[in-house]
Amino acid sequence: MRLFSGDNIFTRMMNWIGVLVITNLMFILCCLPVVTLGAGLSALYYTMLCALRDNGDIRPAKTFWTGFRDNFRQATMSWLVLRSEERRVGKECRSRW
Repeated sequence: MRLFSGDNIFTRMMNWIGVLVITNLMFILCCLPVVTLGAGLSALYYTMLCALRDNGDIRPAKTFWTGFRDNFRQATMSWLVLRSEERRVGKECRSRW
């Protein structure tokens, strides 16, 4: 194997690290407004699943935004329902103690 070939273990490992770093930075950026946390988490999962299927040969920013846009409505509604239920249970637990 050659040192700088695309099939080298070092190149593949650095590609995976790059995909992870870019995807996680985009996730953090999308989670700054707490309302979009569900959509950001869904996009993170979507991107990692695509990366696993394609052995890391993806464009992480484009894949993340595709997942974010495609799942925004459903993921945001699910997140808001989960968050409201979490707050209700938390208030109930605090009132019993």
